[in-house]
Parts: sequence; C-alpha cells; structure tokens
Amino acid sequence: MNIKNLIKDSFVYGVTRYFTAFAALFLTPIYTRLLTKSDYGILDIFSIWSNLVVMVLPLGLLGALVRYYSDFSKDDLLKKKNLGSIFIGLIVLSTLYSLIMVFSKDIIIHHFIEGGMSEEIYYLSIFIVIAEIFKAYFSVQLQVRFEKYKYLIASSLSMILLIFFGFAFVYIYDMGVVGFFRASLLSLVVSLLLLIIFLRKEISFNFDWPILKNLLSYSVHLLSASFLFLMTNLVDRYLILHYYSLDEIGIYAIGVKISSLIGLATGAFTVAWFPIAMKIKDNENAKTTYKNVHNLYVLLGTVVLFALFIFRKELILIFAPDYMDSYRIISILCLFLMVHGTIFIYGLGLHIKNKTKYLTYSSLVSVIINIISSVILVHYVGLDGIAWGTLIGSSIWVIIQYQLCNKHYKIPYNYILSLGALLFLILSMFIVEYFDFQYTEITILSVSIKILTCLFVALVVYFIKIDQKTFKHLIRSDFN
Repeated sequence: MNIKNLIKDSFVYGVTRYFTAFAALFLTPIYTRLLTKSDYGILDIFSIWSNLVVMVLPLGLLGALVRYYSDFSKDDLLKKKNLGSIFIGLIVLSTLYSLIMVFSKDIIIHHFIEGGMSEEIYYLSIFIVIAEIFKAYFSVQLQVRFEKYKYLIASSLSMILLIFFGFAFVYIYDMGVVGFFRASLLSLVVSLLLLIIFLRKEISFNFDWPILKNLLSYSVHLLSASFLFLMTNLVDRYLILHYYSLDEIGIYAIGVKISSLIGLATGAFTVAWFPIAMKIKDNENAKTTYKNVHNLYVLLGTVVLFALFIFRKELILIFAPDYMDSYRIISILCLFLMVHGTIFIYGLGLHIKNKTKYLTYSSLVSVIINIISSVILVHYVGLDGIAWGTLIGSSIWVIIQYQLCNKHYKIPYNYILSLGALLFLILSMFIVEYFDFQYTEITILSVSIKILTCLFVALVVYFIKIDQKTFKHLIRSDFN
C-alpha cells in the first residue's frame, strides 16, 4: 500500500464522514435566501453546541476505539467486552445528557440564547445530538474495519436525505428554521438504522468496568483537548454577540461554512490517516512514512488553500451574495483549519507513546492565547479579529506539540516547508484581496487569470523537490 491509496481512502473513509456538511453547504444558497440572519445565527449556535457535545459527551471513547481496535480485534471475547463497554457507556452518558437538557430548558432558552429558540427546536436539537453520537460510534467501527463501501452507502444516504428533506421542509413547505432541524433528525434516524443493520452482529452489551477505565485513561486527554478547542468556538460566538449581534454571528457563520471546504479535506485526511498511522507504528520505516505524509499534506494543502483564496469572492456570490463581509474571515479560517488539521501529524508521537496528557497542557495554553488574542484584536480589526485569534491560538498549539513530540518520539519533519507554506499563503491572501477590490467586476478575463494562476502554483508544487522527493515520488511512497 502507498500514499496514493491513502488519498483514495481519505475520500471514502474521510469525505463520506462529512457528507452531512456537504449537504449543509449545498443547502446554504437556499437557506441564506429564505432565513433571516438571526435564524442563521441560531443555526450557527446550534452547530457549535452540537459539535461540542458530540465531541465531549463520549469522553473521547471513539478516539480510543480507533487507537486500540487493532490490539483487541483479534480476540472475539476481548472485542465484545471493549465494544460493549463503550456502547453501554454511551447509552448512560446520552441518558444523563437528555435529562440535564430537559431540566435546564428554561435557563438555556431564556438566558443563554435570549429567547431566540423555540421549544420544538430545543427538543429536536437534543435528539439530533444523541443520534449523531451513535451514528459516529457505528461509523467509526466501519472505519477501523475498513469496510469502505458500507461506510460510503450509509454516509451517502444521510447526505441525500438531508438535502431532500431540507429542501422540502424549508423551501417547499416553508417551515423556516425549524424545517432544518426536522430534516436533520429524520435523515440521521434513517442512516442510523442502516448502520445498525450493517453492524448488528457487532452490537454487544458485555460491560467490563476495568476495560472501560483503561480506555478512559487514554481518551480523557483527547476529550480535554477537543473540549478546550470547541469551547473557544462558543467563546468566539459569545464575543461576537457581546460586541455585535446575531446578524454578525450569521456573517461569521457564512465564513465558517465556506471555509469548511478546507475542513472537509483535512477531516477526511485525519479520519483515513490515523488508523493507518497506528497500524504501521512498529514498522521499521514508520518515521520516514510519517515525514512523507507530512510533506504531502503541506503541499496539497497549499494548492487547495491558494485556489480557495483566489475564488473566495466568487464563492460568496454563489453561496451567500449578501454576506460579502465574511470575505477576510474565510481566508483566515481556512489557514486555521489547515494548521489545525495537523493534529495527527505533529502530535502523532504523543499517541504512539501514550503521552496524551500533553495534549491537555498544549491545548490549554493555546486556548488561553486564542481568547486573549481575540479580545484584543476585535477592538482593532473588528469581526476579523476573532478569526485571527483562532489562527494564532492554533499555531501556538502546533508549535508546542512539535516540541513535545521531539522529546518522546522524534520525527524528522521539514518545519521549514511548513513555515514557508504558511507565509506564502498569508502573503497570497492579501495580494488576492487587493486584486479583488481593485477589479470589482467578475469578467471572463479575471476568471481566466485566476485559473491560470492556480495552475501555475499547482505546477510549481508538482515539480518542486522536498527532501529529495518530488510530488510524484511522495504519492508513490510505500508504507507497508
């Protein structure tokens, strides 16, 4: 197997996991024309909250499942105990979450959201979160079992149903923002039922507390890092709401939505790469493979980000023509997502050596810097300052993790390549902005120039030599 196969797996195991986001992106042009900016602000708050709960509530157990599946899958009894312990744990946690949310309804609706959410939307959001958690549990099992076609079918069905019901409820039946929540829950339930059918023989109720405790000893630090980063998203929205209004949250949400194109790609890579990285960790040439994958990630990321920078104005006009204020936010958040996507590259050694406690320390420092930077910059550059604070915090996180990994499991990454790519992209971001605002009209000539510029950058990346290897050589690198 080579890195070319990794890219293929990234599409199947990774991109399909984010088909729901693709569906949301597809529906964005419809929603932005039918929903108010305040409605879109509510959608953004729900999105951040649901991502936070889906990440935090399982206590990192899904990450532990990916890390240890290859170790316990060879013994049927041990596999049943591990899967059963995780499954029952998720049931208990989901039940507790539901009860807490039901009893806290009035406080959350009237004080946190200031009455901007109806009771129906509130209850639908609870069911959506629970369905997302169990969908993730079964999807991860397909991922670690490398059952790519079942994974593809389940994810595709979820996307198709979300697009169909979302369009029908919001546009045809004019249900407004509540239609989005109804469509989301219905599509999740159907795809979850299909996953249960696929993995019915793997469902186990064989609970073992010592096994669960061992899994938690690893996963708790994944949880803390994820929790801290997701909390910054909530803090960002609070700052926007404090200094501005729900309308600005809606503008920021569009920036997040369009930049999520990069998040889909980096997320796809992470989902496909981490199980493989764990599988080959004892191979003699593992570190060389890690270095090659890092170089390929940076090169591909540079080309993709540059293309998105070039066409961000056109993307806004397609998806949300009234949200041009999100122009700069898009590029800054794209840089953040590329940097943040290195979570299983620069931090890989910490997972291999079971030093995940350092993830908590580095994340805590990063989040503090993120919040301080956002509070300061929002006074000087407005809404863009929130995005810059996010990028600065994430960059600090990468630097700290890189230093910590070198102490425990040194991998010879080419940090000059990473730094050079980052500086090139920041410079390109401002040059493209100057070009877009000097020539405001979109013409065949301007689009042609942009396309040729993207092709030129792609050719440079394809032929450049990094560590004596061109892009073609990196693609064909073996890691068996």
